[in-house]
Amino acid sequence: MRTEPGAPRRGGRRAMPPEPAPEPTEALLELSTLLKHLIVEANTNITRLAETIGSPRQQVSRAVNGREVPSIDLAAKLDPALNADGRVLALRERADRERRARNIGAIIPADDAPQPAVNPQAPLASPPDSALGRAVTAVEVNLSRGGRPAAAGVTVGDGAWIRTLFSPEDAIQPAPERQELPASTNPAPQRGAMVEAIGTAGDAAGGGSSGSAPQDRGYDRQTELVEVGVRLRYFATPTVPSSFLDYLDDVVEDCVESYEARGPAALMPLIVRQRNEVQTLIEGWQPARARQRLLRVACRLSGLAGYMAVNLGDFRLARAYCAEAFTLARVAEDDNLAAWVRGTESLCAYYAGDYRRARDLAREGQTYAAGGPQAIRLAVNGEARALGHLGDRDGVREAVGRAFQLAGNAELPAGMTPCTSFGVYSLARIAANAATAHLAVGDTALVQSYAQTATAMAGVDRSPWSDVLISLDVATALATGDDADPEHGAKLGIEALTRAGTQPIESIRQRGRELARRTTPWRSLPAVADLAEITQTLSRRPLR
Repeated sequence: MRTEPGAPRRGGRRAMPPEPAPEPTEALLELSTLLKHLIVEANTNITRLAETIGSPRQQVSRAVNGREVPSIDLAAKLDPALNADGRVLALRERADRERRARNIGAIIPADDAPQPAVNPQAPLASPPDSALGRAVTAVEVNLSRGGRPAAAGVTVGDGAWIRTLFSPEDAIQPAPERQELPASTNPAPQRGAMVEAIGTAGDAAGGGSSGSAPQDRGYDRQTELVEVGVRLRYFATPTVPSSFLDYLDDVVEDCVESYEARGPAALMPLIVRQRNEVQTLIEGWQPARARQRLLRVACRLSGLAGYMAVNLGDFRLARAYCAEAFTLARVAEDDNLAAWVRGTESLCAYYAGDYRRARDLAREGQTYAAGGPQAIRLAVNGEARALGHLGDRDGVREAVGRAFQLAGNAELPAGMTPCTSFGVYSLARIAANAATAHLAVGDTALVQSYAQTATAMAGVDRSPWSDVLISLDVATALATGDDADPEHGAKLGIEALTRAGTQPIESIRQRGRELARRTTPWRSLPAVADLAEITQTLSRRPLR
């Protein structure tokens, strides 16, 4: 009869014979075979290998002979010492997960045993003497690394097995076939009096194939994309597969394309969540190629968060994200991304009113761009517009001309490229930015000419924010040119701001107020007075 732990042994000091060691798991056997093969290839032995990596011989021997799962530190030493290219670390992770799953399986009751009731709304807290309570305790004892919250508030390590263990479908009420997301993740757009006056025209302008899914489907498209990634990460081995990296690239591109349809307040929380998920992968071990791709994805996500913070009017937060993005770009040795980030930092300085810094950042960015795709954006969006507010008319014309010259040597996309695009500017976007730059130095004829060029391009109507911004530039040119028509300009401005709603992005808000400021001398005109009143109601978009 086996003695229970803590019970007195019969016959005095006699102890029970030791239990046989458990059979090694499949991954542990594979790891043992691999280590033995690599040791032979390296023309060494266990003793010399242990001396080389500075670890106790007994630990190395137990790992090589499949008697125990090596620690993370030991695996991290063995892998490069044996030129394993990540194979030792990957098998060690598998072996550790199998070991933990076996430990849990030894104390989980059989499927036909009575199961404790589980409240899906409450943490999985069970009495210490219950089977589930012992299982939770075993999980906490057997975890070899710091955990993270998972289903029902249990602290667990990486791995999808724990979700299956504590969230079986037969233990928790199944969700209905169609479930609406909470209001915080699927918000209804806010509409002010101006937007209500034109019905849903603003929604129709922003709704395309790249926008959010119809609300009656019961889900939010970008939210679902992010949630897929969160779930996939639990199945990831230490080395992230290329398919997962492809998925991350698709998420970034989808957010770029649908940004104007969704807006920064809705998309930024999702971008930040995805960025945090990617960070956990970066902090783990990855092969060099996968690590470079992860760094680039993280850079784009941080850069997008910085760009969105600018549109929300939170310049301090934007600068923080851009600083992170630029660091990632340099670590990834990606000059094109570094140039893009400098362009976004220039944009932030521009709307914060620091035009000299905006100019300097744009010029620095062009050293990274080296005449490549980002050089166009940096010249016309960053340098030329900043020079306009610094009163440098000749500088504006030179920078705009340089942008068009670079465009002549590049293959440009059609229509109005997304404002957050990591690619090359289209002709329409170059012209729209040229109009803004010339407006600052009073070249109103050029403003209207470039605006006409921008709006004449096919597909421009799919960029509602750009349409509003171009209209506001034209309205300001009409209201302040040599043959000023402030009333006409004010009416055009009101129409544009009506399309933008009461919580426009920061660029629209600032440009609307600039039009109102420039038309102040004609406040006696009804349209100018209405414009002044409307611009006072424009508020920054809150971050949900």
